[in-house]
Order: sequence, then structure tokens, then C-alpha cells
Amino acid sequence: MKRLKKKLTLIILAGAAFGLSTVSTMAATITADVVLNATSSDVSIPFQKAQLAQFDSSLGTLTGVTLTLSGNYSSTLTATNTSSWFPAGAAWTIRPYSMEIKNSSLSVSARDAVAEFIWLWGDETESVQAPVLGVDKTYAFSGSNLSVFTGPGFVDFYFGSASKDNFYGPWYVTTAVQSTFNGLIKASYSYTPAPLPSALIFLISGLLGMAGFKKFRKQTSLNG
Repeated sequence: MKRLKKKLTLIILAGAAFGLSTVSTMAATITADVVLNATSSDVSIPFQKAQLAQFDSSLGTLTGVTLTLSGNYSSTLTATNTSSWFPAGAAWTIRPYSMEIKNSSLSVSARDAVAEFIWLWGDETESVQAPVLGVDKTYAFSGSNLSVFTGPGFVDFYFGSASKDNFYGPWYVTTAVQSTFNGLIKASYSYTPAPLPSALIFLISGLLGMAGFKKFRKQTSLNG
């Protein structure tokens, strides 16, 4: 086990010395929620900013970026029949509802329309959820497109969603809608590590040579 650990250490040091490619991952998330009690209204989650950390150029030279934008938007209607004597029906339409993740050069979005119906007995409360909107898209960047991802700062992204909700039912039915948005931005930075100082490269080369010589001597003694 000790010999294996020594070999792995030498391999890792050699990779850093001679510029093997490696990958680091950064992520940014955002969650927004809104609850509305109304008979007819626009439900909007204003665009909110999420910041993705740029690649630290002191680590080496950035060679590629894989960027994933994903998110989902859900809406749930809760209706209550306040009458003890009369049953009632409540209809809920959303035309349309949408979500979007974007920055200055990228944009992913989804939209849909739905109609739901709830039947309520006296003093009954029921909830129904609209189909969840979801996006999941991956981009690859290289060459001159990498400059925006390099630096000591952040890359800004924005999340937002909106819907047009209408509720229909008798006056003794109350309704509320809750909309929730969750988003994730993830970047995998591929880069070539910065070269190690020449003295350290010389040391690593010496260690590798010693390891090889030791193995050679051991093999020779066994054959002899």
C-alpha cells in the first residue's frame, strides 16, 4: 500500500510538471417563490441574478468550458369552499406560463398553457399542481469565447418566470396560487495547469529516475 501511494504521488506531481489537462467545476443556484391570493392576476417572479465564479487564471491556461443551464418552474392552486351547504367547482387556467435563464449572450426558456378543474364539497380544500416546466441545456465553449469565463470576478446570469392566471368559481370559493422557480448554472473548466518552477521539475524528474533505478536494481537482483 505504501509503494502504491508513492507511485500515485509521483504520477500526480509529474502531471502537474508536464502540463496534463485537468477540470474544475463551479456552480451557482437561485430559488424564488411567490404566493398570490386573487381571482385573476399576472404572477411574476422578476429576473434575479446568480453569479458564476470565473476561472482563476493563476491555476493555468483555460482550454474549454462546458456550461449547463437547468431549472424548473412549478405552480400549485389551492381552492377552499367556504360554504358548509353548497358544493362548488373551481377552474384554473394559466395561459401561458413561462420561465427563462439568460445572460448577455445565452438564453434558454420553456412555456406552456394549462387548464385545471377542482370539485369541492362543503368546507373542503383541495390543491392541484400544473405540469412542471423544465429546461436543461449544455453549451461548449473554446477559443476566443473563453475570455468571458476568465478573471477574478463572476459571470452574471438571470432567472425569471411569469404566468397569466385566471380563477373561475362562485363567490364563496377562495383561491391562492403558489409559484416556485429553482435554477442551477454549472460550469466545468478544462485547463492546462501552470508549469511548475524548473527546480521543482528537476526534483520530480530525479524522484522518477530514482524510482525507476530502484525497480531496475530489484529486478536485477531477482534475476541474479
